[in-house]
Amino acid sequence: MSQKKEYKLGIGPRVLELLGPNLYTNIYYVLSELIANAYDADASNVYVIIEDDRIVIEDDGHGMSYDKNEIDKFLQVGTESRTNAQNELSKNKQRFKMGRKGIGKLAALSISDEVYISTVSEGEKSGFILTKDCGKDGELEGLTEDQIKFIKIQNNGTSIVLKNPKLKIGSIGTIKKNISKLFTVNFDDFKIHIKKGGKEEVISDAIKEIADSLIGIYLVGEKYIEISKKVEKNLVKNKKIIMEDYVKKLKKYTEKIELYNKKNELKEYEMEIEGWFGIYESTRGMKTDVTEFSLNHISVFSRGKMGIFNILPEIGKNKVNEAYIVGQICCDLFEETELPDMSLSNRQGYKDDDPRFFKLKKYLRDEVLDRVLEIRNKYALYNKDVREKNKNKKIKKNEEKLTKDIKKFEKLVLNSVSKDIKKIKNIEDVQKNIKFILDKNINQHFDSLGIKKKKANADADTRKILICHTENDKVFCDILFKLLIECEFDSSEIIYTSCDEAGSRIPDGKDIFDYLREFFVKSISLKKLFVFYITSPSMAHSWGAMSEVGAGWITKTDHRIVAINTTKYENEVKQKFQPKSPLNVGITYVCVEDIGENEYKMNTISVDELYEKIKSVSKIFEKKLLTKDKMMEILRDSGINF
Repeated sequence: MSQKKEYKLGIGPRVLELLGPNLYTNIYYVLSELIANAYDADASNVYVIIEDDRIVIEDDGHGMSYDKNEIDKFLQVGTESRTNAQNELSKNKQRFKMGRKGIGKLAALSISDEVYISTVSEGEKSGFILTKDCGKDGELEGLTEDQIKFIKIQNNGTSIVLKNPKLKIGSIGTIKKNISKLFTVNFDDFKIHIKKGGKEEVISDAIKEIADSLIGIYLVGEKYIEISKKVEKNLVKNKKIIMEDYVKKLKKYTEKIELYNKKNELKEYEMEIEGWFGIYESTRGMKTDVTEFSLNHISVFSRGKMGIFNILPEIGKNKVNEAYIVGQICCDLFEETELPDMSLSNRQGYKDDDPRFFKLKKYLRDEVLDRVLEIRNKYALYNKDVREKNKNKKIKKNEEKLTKDIKKFEKLVLNSVSKDIKKIKNIEDVQKNIKFILDKNINQHFDSLGIKKKKANADADTRKILICHTENDKVFCDILFKLLIECEFDSSEIIYTSCDEAGSRIPDGKDIFDYLREFFVKSISLKKLFVFYITSPSMAHSWGAMSEVGAGWITKTDHRIVAINTTKYENEVKQKFQPKSPLNVGITYVCVEDIGENEYKMNTISVDELYEKIKSVSKIFEKKLLTKDKMMEILRDSGINF
């Protein structure tokens, strides 16, 4: 009869709760801890399998033996796993171990209250349930051999099953992007497989994928030479760019530093820093999921282990161009075994008072950041010059087209006037009707010049934008009006019937419907009319607003949509309010939640959508481009909650 196995956690349950669930704030950091354990176990493959009611992390490492006390060592929480040169490397592949504190195994408790751990080593199977409610004696419930099952493992390895995970996880693409940014290991030797919803992805080198989006690079040392080669190869295609302006290479940074080791002995160490800093051309469209990690970041690694995802806020100078920087820094001295551990328990930062961290930040702030920004500034000037040349080409092309259109217009008018005159037999009738004939034929062929056939009065011609709304939504419309004024639109260019400024209201003595007909139908330009439709449940009951919607549809006026009161109750059921045809509801529109007391709430996506719409209308009318920061300031000051 086989011996009954016991699994005992060497720590009190209260400490267990503090060290596990309360340390980790992000599901991807939790997964990275478990993947790092697989790496330390000499795995060649680790599988992250996302199912409806569980997440499975399974690896083909050497597993753990109960008989050889390997599981007992695993369950000793807080025992340092790297103490000297003999135990800082993995058992088989001699990898430098990522684990050190002995608490990473508890990360799983941030996601699940019950974590099923199964392992097999040379045919010996063991398993137990990890939980923070393990009783005073710390004894955990064991698994029978029938309960120990694997999905991918054939011989040796470990499976960690997170039952009923509390935290939601993104799409398979987002999982792949986020996890790949947390590791700089050799992916040829260690593959991370992700499975979700019938799809499977294998993590490749995230650096190479980022390289395709870069227009310049600042390289320190040779460790990341491959990404530099990739960027250089991409830049070769753009023959107008001078390579030396956008690719800078330096030797690795070295500095002698005196530090106290764990024995409190003062010794001299050599601090070496290598890294790369890339400059995005643009980040638009790169981030497809709000749960994706920030695109602009500088991550700090040490011996393949990520210590901080983004050090940029600590070294940055709040310059606009910092939004286009991405990079990775490696300093192996941070993980030197004989030195005190400087990383925070949740692997999301370093201790501020450690001299190594201070030296790194000083080097990045004083020696690197401004030089990287110089590359971005140079590209911005180059890009501005390209845009100016393209603009001039477009103006020239438009002038040539206009000249051609005028000649065509003249020919059409002359021919049609000639035909009309020939139909009149009496010369006196020709003289009498010549003005009518000319007006008629000129109007008839206005469209060949991109002009409507009937010319509006001078006042209507000055109007460019209509804010279509109901009086119930005036508070938000005032905010939109303020944003347009900030873009340097004149109030006389905007029709806003509820406006506090007289210049934007309907002129005194004019019928509102006659005036709007002049805007939609009689205005001379075919190109530059724009409507903001501020839709809400009350709009459907406003005859005036619906008339404007209909007029805009008939004349195919360019427009954008804002939907206020994104939720409502009908028969005590919460329903989502949506704009309807004939508005172009196929395009994305801004969703704004009315939370009462003249206050509104917008999420990050809606703020981005509003900014894009304000920016697009500014470009159409060649107005000042409002910065996103300025827009956010106006929204906050106007009572918008985020």
